[in-house]
Amino acid sequence: MDRSLSITTLTRLCDELEQVLTHHSKANLFQLPTLASSSQTSNTISEREDASPTKTSSATCSKGNTEWIGPPPPILHCRRRSFVTDPTTVLAAVQRRIAALTYNHLGTPFFNINKRASGRSLASVACAMHVACLPIKCLEAVVLAMWMLGEAGAIGIERIPIAFKTRVVVSSSPIVARPGSGDDEDAVDSGSDETVGIYRHIVLAVAVAGEDGESWGALGLSRRPDLMDKPARFPSLAALLDEFIASYNNNYHQVLKVKIGLPAPHDMTTCTTKIAWKVYFLFITSVLGKGLINAIHTVLEPAP
Repeated sequence: MDRSLSITTLTRLCDELEQVLTHHSKANLFQLPTLASSSQTSNTISEREDASPTKTSSATCSKGNTEWIGPPPPILHCRRRSFVTDPTTVLAAVQRRIAALTYNHLGTPFFNINKRASGRSLASVACAMHVACLPIKCLEAVVLAMWMLGEAGAIGIERIPIAFKTRVVVSSSPIVARPGSGDDEDAVDSGSDETVGIYRHIVLAVAVAGEDGESWGALGLSRRPDLMDKPARFPSLAALLDEFIASYNNNYHQVLKVKIGLPAPHDMTTCTTKIAWKVYFLFITSVLGKGLINAIHTVLEPAP
């Protein structure tokens, strides 16, 4: 017995299948396209249009030796998610991810952060850090936090990089300092048994807009838990800096200088400009005894 189907029979079966799929699509179910050979495509489309002129027009999409017959496929748009989550939840999730990578105690960073690079270049490095899950240092944590906040669609959160320069004096002997090259810390030797340490650290200050004004906090990574992140509960940037200075004092560090940058872009993946890491310098020794909150607006100096 010849089990082959004629073109007429195959066309009738395709029409019946399309009617069933159309009926299910009205019940909010998904539609499946009908697969037919390339030699039957033109006859099938013309007979279907003559038999049911009231139906929606079909579309064909060639792929190899076959064509898909049916309604046009939906167009997929890559759209960034809107910021609908509570800012505190977003900040906590970003900080958990940064802390999960742990601090890099090896001394040599796994990722090269070029501060002169564009935001788009830094975003690619941050994506690599997120995928590799290797230990990071403070500067890498700041770049990762910038990128993750942008990917989360956190438009209502401003982010500003803040760097600290501190020292730990072990002895009162004369100091012979050498310039450092790292972004995290630089050791300085005096040539004798007494030493003094010069340290550099950076965090990402975040400002969350609310009904009662802005609330400031910080994201970052450090060896010391009180020099990493801060909850977004401080009324101003000066109050946040005051908290960090107090934390440094608890760790026997004397803050020498604070470098404040400009707000980072919200979408780093499309940013072709550089990030302003340091725009204002705050010399802490010049405001001792005056109060940091009152002197922060008068001591800021533009970076050279």
